[in-house]
Amino acid sequence: MNSDLNPNKQRKLGVTVCIASIGRTSLLTTLDSIAECHLPSGTVLDMVIADDSPSGAVEPMLATVNWPFSIRVVKTASGNIATARNACLSVATGDYLAFIDDDEWADTDWLVSFIEQAEVTVSDAIFGPIDAIFPAAAPKWICKAAPFIKRVGLHGNKVNTGSTCNAFVRRETVERLGLRFREEFGRSGGEDTDFFARLHAAGATLLASETAKLYEEVPLERMCVSHLYRRYMRGGQTYANSIVARTPVVLRIQAYLMALFKVPVFLALTAVSYPFRKDLALKCAFKLWLNTGKLRHALGLQMFRLY
Repeated sequence: MNSDLNPNKQRKLGVTVCIASIGRTSLLTTLDSIAECHLPSGTVLDMVIADDSPSGAVEPMLATVNWPFSIRVVKTASGNIATARNACLSVATGDYLAFIDDDEWADTDWLVSFIEQAEVTVSDAIFGPIDAIFPAAAPKWICKAAPFIKRVGLHGNKVNTGSTCNAFVRRETVERLGLRFREEFGRSGGEDTDFFARLHAAGATLLASETAKLYEEVPLERMCVSHLYRRYMRGGQTYANSIVARTPVVLRIQAYLMALFKVPVFLALTAVSYPFRKDLALKCAFKLWLNTGKLRHALGLQMFRLY
């Protein structure tokens, strides 16, 4: 469905949606939702899907549907999420690159919200929110802690990094800077945090969106403390590697000392809260694990492997 943002604007705008897939059937839901997205008049939409499944599962799955946009499948089968994302970058042709995961689906205004904000602000990357849909069998106290719900910041605020789970990027900026995802993060995750931190360090403008929404159905196996522990620990370690490590030595030391101070504080808050509010205790544990992850980076310890 098309809607005019500016009826006097005649130039065609190309948007390539980039998806790194491991062949999950949820990819069909992802594509169905994008097919329903509103677009400004003159927008040309296409898909690039990096098939990182070992069996080449994506093409047979897509062959059962007539899609309203062109789809290019690039087979990688690398078991490395950074390699798959780089494959998307290598063949994408749109003015903008929209990133979505193969287990997410888009709000109908997802793309039009991104395009409008990008064109008005002339920004280099924008990151949107994600609402998590929790399984009925998930523990209520874990749901209440909202571990998979992502809010980037107030609409239009500047940020210093972001995530490919909901991103809109100006391709010319990426190509001009020669940026690619670092493959050493390909099995631990955090390749996107590092990528966008480097984009920001190169002088690019990164903004938050509150309107370009995606949704994600969280599998029950992720709704457990052991998974969340690894996820948040890795997140803190990745942040330290991508953001803290780029700061001057004095600021770096201050950041690690602050993390060292916060660890016992959040450990105590977790212990005190647990008997009365398990959800609040888990939120405190998130902070505990994030800061412990920063200290793991300071000690040069290996990253947790999530993929």
